[in-house]
Amino acid sequence: MRQKFELDKYEWDKFTRLRPIDGEAIRFWARAAKTRNLDPKSVISAGRTFTALPEGHGKHWCFPVSLKCKKTPVYRD
Repeated sequence: MRQKFELDKYEWDKFTRLRPIDGEAIRFWARAAKTRNLDPKSVISAGRTFTALPEGHGKHWCFPVSLKCKKTPVYRD
């Protein structure tokens, strides 16, 4: 089940200063996921808030783009 998270003040400051350098945003989200014990490949960002699955969730999930997903992602507050 997806959980909702929010960047702390330090992370938000770093996020707002991300440069358009290849891989910088990926490294940022990987660190944010690691500190919360989340799967970095499952992070979906909406700015300051984001959702992700726990590390080792062991389930297939569908990224919410124009794919034909069989199940709608489940979000938990």
